[in-house]
Amino acid sequence: DDKRYKDFLAQEDLNVELNGICDVYDVRAERGLMASGNTAREGTDAGVKPKARRYRTYQELLQADDIDAVIIGTPDHWHAQMTIDAARAGKHVYVEKGMTRTLDETYTMVDAVKQSGICFQLGHQGRQTESYLKAREVVEKDLLGSINLIEVCTNRNTPNGAWQYKIDEEAGPHNIDWKQFSGPYSDHPFSLERFFRWRCWWDYGTGLSGDLFTHEYDAINQILDLGIPRSAVSSGGVYHFKDGREVPDVWQVTCEYPERDLTLLYSASLASSRNRGKVIMGHDGHLELGNSLTVWPDR
Repeated sequence: DDKRYKDFLAQEDLNVELNGICDVYDVRAERGLMASGNTAREGTDAGVKPKARRYRTYQELLQADDIDAVIIGTPDHWHAQMTIDAARAGKHVYVEKGMTRTLDETYTMVDAVKQSGICFQLGHQGRQTESYLKAREVVEKDLLGSINLIEVCTNRNTPNGAWQYKIDEEAGPHNIDWKQFSGPYSDHPFSLERFFRWRCWWDYGTGLSGDLFTHEYDAINQILDLGIPRSAVSSGGVYHFKDGREVPDVWQVTCEYPERDLTLLYSASLASSRNRGKVIMGHDGHLELGNSLTVWPDR
C-alpha cells in the first residue's frame, strides 16, 4: 500500500532510461526491477521496456558504462560514502537528506563533488511549493518589516510518523544482506526492527534534525537566505515511544543569527498532531505558510 510506489507507476514516462537497481533487500529489489520496466499507461500503446539490471553492490553499479546518474535513497549512514564514490566515478548524484552525519563527511563530500564537476542535488521537499515562492516575494517587498523571530515545527501522531514502520513478514537473513546494510558503521547483530525502522538509531539515521528539521530549515532558507547560524543549541529526549529507540521523539532547537538580528526556533513532537505552521514574524506583519500562505499586518 505504498502510495509513493503507485504514484511512480502512474506518472508520465520519464525522459530517462532506468538501467540499474541496487538494493540489499531482495523483495524491494524485485519491486524496483518490475517498476523499471513498466512504461505502459492506460490509453496508450507505450508497451513495456526491458527491466533494469540488478546490482548486488553499489560499487558494481558505479562501474557500469550505461549509468550516467544515480539516486541514493539509502538510510542516512550510507549517503556520504556513496555520494563521494559516485562523484569520483563521474556519476551525477541526487541524494536524499540528511546529506551527511558528520562535519568530516560533509567537507569530504563537498570536495569530491566540486573536484569531479558532476551535477549534485539534495532531496528536499518543497522546492516547488508555490507558497514558499510567494513568501519570498512578500519578504523582498519588505511587507513584514524587520524580521526578528521565526518558528517552525514538526508534529506527528501516527506509527509511520514516529518511524514505527511495518516489518515485512517475508523478510529475514535469507533475503537481506545485513552485512552490506550495516557497512563499517555498525556491528549490531541482524535485526529486522533496525532494518525497517533504522531512523530510530544513531547508527543509521540523523534523528529529527537530519530527517525533519532539515525540511523546515530548507523552506525558510529559500525565503530568507539564512545560511549557517552563528550558534545553535538543542534539547529533547525519548519521552513517549519507549520502544528501544535512541533518537529523541521530542526535540527543540534554537538557532541564532546575530548578524541578521534574528532567531530561528524549531519544535518537534512525534506524539502530538497539533497543527503548527511556519511563522515568520516581522515588526510590520507576520506570515504563516505551509501549502498555503497567509499574511497579517501588525497594526
